[in-house]
Amino acid sequence: MKLLQRRSCELLVTQDARVLARCLEALDEAGIRHKVKSVAMGHNTRRQGTISAIGESALISTLYYVYVAKCDLDSAAMAFQAKNGA
Repeated sequence: MKLLQRRSCELLVTQDARVLARCLEALDEAGIRHKVKSVAMGHNTRRQGTISAIGESALISTLYYVYVAKCDLDSAAMAFQAKNGA
C-alpha cells in the first residue's frame, strides 16, 4: 500500500455514493488497487447551531476521493467509463 500512497493519482472526486460504488466495482473487477478517502462536508463537522443545517442534504454531505497508482490511471479510467456506459 505504500507504493500506492507515494505514486498515486486522483481518479475520481464525487459526492454521489452510487457513482463511488460503480467506480469501486469497476476497479475491483479490473483488479486495480485503489484507495478511497472521504471528507465530511456537512453541518455535523462544525460546532454551530442546528438552525444552520436547515436545507442541507445528507446525501451530498460527504466528498469521496478515489486514488489509483499512476501507472494504472489510464486502465482505471477506461474500466470506470466502461462501467458507467460513458
